Amino acid sequence: MRAAPVSGVRRAFDCAEVAVPGGDILGRMRCARSVYHLAEGGIVANLVVHFEIHASEPQRLIDFYARLLGWTFTQFGDAPYWSIDTGDGSIGMTEPGNGINGGLTQRRGQAPEHGAPVNGCNVVIGVDGDIDELYQEGLRLGGTAALPLEDMHGIGRVGYLHDPDGNVFGLISPILSDGTDTMAG
Repeated sequence: MRAAPVSGVRRAFDCAEVAVPGGDILGRMRCARSVYHLAEGGIVANLVVHFEIHASEPQRLIDFYARLLGWTFTQFGDAPYWSIDTGDGSIGMTEPGNGINGGLTQRRGQAPEHGAPVNGCNVVIGVDGDIDELYQEGLRLGGTAALPLEDMHGIGRVGYLHDPDGNVFGLISPILSDGTDTMAG
């Protein structure tokens, strides 16, 4: 299905509990309205607007991501659900942005086994700064290497870590190890 062009659309939605087959509920998203703006002449498409991290020990992952990436977390009442603010430049309640925010929820079931294939989606985080230093900091904070950093010419420098609960996430920078900027014209 093709997305339809729109003119100056301001789209809002309320987060609600999401039911899946089998009766399980993914997260108890009691979040306030999230507002997304599209520029004049923009396209309404199936954009990714939110991500979620599942945690066996939520505080452990809150501490990991806060220290590694500077993200802030806000719990919704007594529910085992925290909103994640990924920082300046992300989509906000009343502001457009270039990135997305997410949530952290109590895991229902076992954490992924080390070395198991990815079952779901993973998040790749754009790094503004020294990706090699950030990758090493992730290891110092209790993460483990999933895929080492590698230069991908025309794309950037990319690597993947497992967080302390076994979730895979990626880091990407447009700056290669030799200092070449893949975004430079």
